[in-house]
Amino acid sequence: MKILITRDIKKTDKKENDPNVNEHVHKKIRISAYEDNKLELSYTTQGSSDYVGNIYVGHVENIVKNLDAAFVRFKSDSPNAKDNTGYLDLKDIVSDCILTSRTEEPKTLRNGDIVLVQVKKPAVKTKQVVLTTKLSISGRYAAITLGQKGTGCSKKLSEEKRKDIIAILKHDFSIRERISDRYGLIARTECEVLLDKKNNKDADKSNPFDVVRKEVDILCDKLDELMQIGTTRSVATCLYETASDSDFSDKLLRCLSFYNSCLNIEDSSKYLATQSGQDVSKPLDIEVITDDADLFSMYNASSFHADHPEIPARLLLPKDGTIGVLYGLSSALDKAAQKRVWLDSGAYLVIESTEAMHVIDVNTGKAIDKKGNLFLAINIEAAIESARQIRLRNFSGMIMIDFINMNDKKDYKKLERVIRKELDKDPVKADFADFTKLGIAELTRTKKET
Repeated sequence: MKILITRDIKKTDKKENDPNVNEHVHKKIRISAYEDNKLELSYTTQGSSDYVGNIYVGHVENIVKNLDAAFVRFKSDSPNAKDNTGYLDLKDIVSDCILTSRTEEPKTLRNGDIVLVQVKKPAVKTKQVVLTTKLSISGRYAAITLGQKGTGCSKKLSEEKRKDIIAILKHDFSIRERISDRYGLIARTECEVLLDKKNNKDADKSNPFDVVRKEVDILCDKLDELMQIGTTRSVATCLYETASDSDFSDKLLRCLSFYNSCLNIEDSSKYLATQSGQDVSKPLDIEVITDDADLFSMYNASSFHADHPEIPARLLLPKDGTIGVLYGLSSALDKAAQKRVWLDSGAYLVIESTEAMHVIDVNTGKAIDKKGNLFLAINIEAAIESARQIRLRNFSGMIMIDFINMNDKKDYKKLERVIRKELDKDPVKADFADFTKLGIAELTRTKKET
């Protein structure tokens, strides 16, 4: 299975060849699951609406000495120039973030300098966005900040636990050497679980805080990478985007859940495969793919990747092509929105939505193969496709599927088993209720945002 991470590009009012136009910021991120070249799931997650936590390549527009502050243009997606500029306190400067070449050490900020900045506070009424060069990124267990020193812990924990966690991290030579005098470390509340494991006498002897050490390495490497690639990017480029990691990782987790459910070859899949002579013993595989370097970095810094490092991830290079071209994502999404959906057998579904329920009608169409139990085969194929369409369209509430009438009650039992197993693949809770006296399948599905 392929998990594709991409985003919708929205052009600004500026000219397309303007190097300062930042086309890749604050657009919806789409996470899609492809299995056997077929779109199975597709979700969107929105970038941070208030920009807080995002890291940009900024340009110093003006330094106001009596305010002891600089005004930095960090984005270019708003027609109002003021909205593209933020307030940077000169006392909040880390010289490593000044990208303009200079011989003096430490560097001081000047008009026209290129500088890496992170949004610290959102704009409030007439006040502009507050920026900082003390760049900070977080993982599941730790947060690393450039330009700060020391080790701390989340204040949400008790004083006793905070002291224990800090003591463990301070005495870890690898962590101490990695952050050195360059970075500050804050242990997050998730470390409480690790502390409980460490204090459990019945637990294995391995150190649960090893995951923190690995995460600190990843976060420090990420900040080092941002400062390096920042010198090669144009002004107003977003280098790091905090698109609600919990939301981003949750959508990836739903794709993984679907994949795990597919590892057990279903009876319905076997039924159709044996009809067409396909090999059903071939194991499935999984890979994360994106054609956007920023999204690739976001994925590597996500809690999902930290929890599932065994899943390979690949960044498509320009020579490889784009996700849109290689997988036809746009056309697949367009087809998923159509009223009529054709099946491989020549039968088709008609999908309608009302305020009360969603209705799927199964029609034989051009399916004229008289071998075997034709109506059961069409209904099984329709059940599999209906479950897929329900996932893609994110139907919720009551769903009715009007299958082709069958005379044998055993066939309905077989169809019911297929429906239940296909619904079990859904990352969102979906249930089969029963067949009505007219042979219409009744389903329910929980509402969940896509």
